[in-house]
Amino acid sequence: MNRVLIGLLLSLSLSISAEVVMRVDGLACAFCAYGLEKKLKSLKGVEEVKISLNEGRVWIRLKEGYRVDEDTLRKLVKESGFVVREITVR
Repeated sequence: MNRVLIGLLLSLSLSISAEVVMRVDGLACAFCAYGLEKKLKSLKGVEEVKISLNEGRVWIRLKEGYRVDEDTLRKLVKESGFVVREITVR
């Protein structure tokens, strides 16, 4: 019984994709957000990008087994003309 429960928990944890949440300054319009979204989607392993202009937040969902380096994220955001204030991985 314990083995079945442990196996189930392991399979559930392996199927969950990582999510990165960033607080970004300078997002003022939909055109700005689209440019940043396009840049972030070019990263290998990025499954989905959502941007909230009102909150200044960017959510990135990664495919299973992929990771993104924080320095790479900061560089891409800076190249797009914005400033990363905070990065959180969930």
